[in-house]
Amino acid sequence: MVRGDITQPEILSADLTRLVEKGDRSQNILLASGDMVYVPRSGFGDIKLFYDRVRPLLELVLWPARVVIDWNSAADITGVK
Repeated sequence: MVRGDITQPEILSADLTRLVEKGDRSQNILLASGDMVYVPRSGFGDIKLFYDRVRPLLELVLWPARVVIDWNSAADITGVK
């Protein structure tokens, strides 16, 4: 967390694991107006980034199957085959 004036910032860090799992209240930092909190990327963030990059390819591959499913669904609704 960064607090204070940009020319002389105060940098504080907290260990969420120690706070939550071990009950270390020294890690419970009270936030103030203007504080900037930085949360490092987790493994889930990396998975989402990978998915966002692969999704267009997956949609291209799956698109023909969706067309067939939609066509069959429309035929079932209208009775036209």
